[in-house]
Amino acid sequence: MRLAAYGVLAIVLLVVALCKRVGTGSVTERRFAMVPPWQPAPLEGGDTARFRAAHRCFLRAVAKTQPELIFIGDSITAGWLSEGRRVWRRLFESRRPINLGIPGDTTQGVLWRIANGELDGTEPRAIVLLIGTNNIPQPSAPAEIARGIVACVDAIRAKQPACNVVLLGVLPRGLERADPGRAAAAAINARLAQTAFGPSVSYLDMSQLFVQPSGELSKGLYRDGLHLTAAGYAACAPVIDARLRELGV
Repeated sequence: MRLAAYGVLAIVLLVVALCKRVGTGSVTERRFAMVPPWQPAPLEGGDTARFRAAHRCFLRAVAKTQPELIFIGDSITAGWLSEGRRVWRRLFESRRPINLGIPGDTTQGVLWRIANGELDGTEPRAIVLLIGTNNIPQPSAPAEIARGIVACVDAIRAKQPACNVVLLGVLPRGLERADPGRAAAAAINARLAQTAFGPSVSYLDMSQLFVQPSGELSKGLYRDGLHLTAAGYAACAPVIDARLRELGV
């Protein structure tokens, strides 16, 4: 238990530092501009050191905690340990989880992290993947981003063939209904919904939780049109929990 607590504490401290120092827009545009979304590449530029430090921390923490449940993705995933910490503890803590979220990450970064050992040496029962929103401003076409997300799923399955994968659709983004990111996220999710992943992969699109019939974002669930509030995490956590229960996790 001490080793597990050490790993979780290290991740919390590192994620907090990353959230404070990593941007969400133009920085992402130059990180992976030359690498297609379906190819692995580490974060480059001014945030390279923090990305690699997080990766090294995750390698140690996974080895020490031997998690049954893994969440992997970007700042929205990382936010379970800050804004979402209460519901995380209530619904997921008993499953011996680990959070491998890095703010600013994209499909390229997740592919690189998987290829470089973050899922090695452990046997989780389920992996929850949320990635792709930071690919939108690169810019990449929705079809390309969807291809990158599918590549992430394939990489997870190659490393963990016996594990259940819960793929979360890209969450709606943009404060305004006409924000280009809103249409891009919907187009990505439409392609993912049409993809035949196989029996071990469960696709879960939670867009309806975050958008009202008028097209406006649901009140109080976002901090800035991209990142979730505590209420946003509380809204989607039961849906993820229910899917995990359906899978016997």
